[in-house]
Amino acid sequence: MHRLTDLYGPIPYTQIEGGNLHVPYDSQEAVYKAMLADLNTAITEITSYLTVNPTAILMKDRTWSTRVTSASGCALLTRS
Repeated sequence: MHRLTDLYGPIPYTQIEGGNLHVPYDSQEAVYKAMLADLNTAITEITSYLTVNPTAILMKDRTWSTRVTSASGCALLTRS
């Protein structure tokens, strides 16, 4: 999304839910703040999941030499 807002300026982001595309556009500042908040939420959820399930490593990506971890339907890539 950061590329979209960098390219086009204000975009609809924070109020799009359930397929409703007729929502107001958010400023670039609001989009970036919302994206960072979403990333912080994901980091918190994945970290707590991995704390409870330390053996959640499922596979190793041979191309990028990373570990791929599945956490609550998300893929977490960490350098090995």
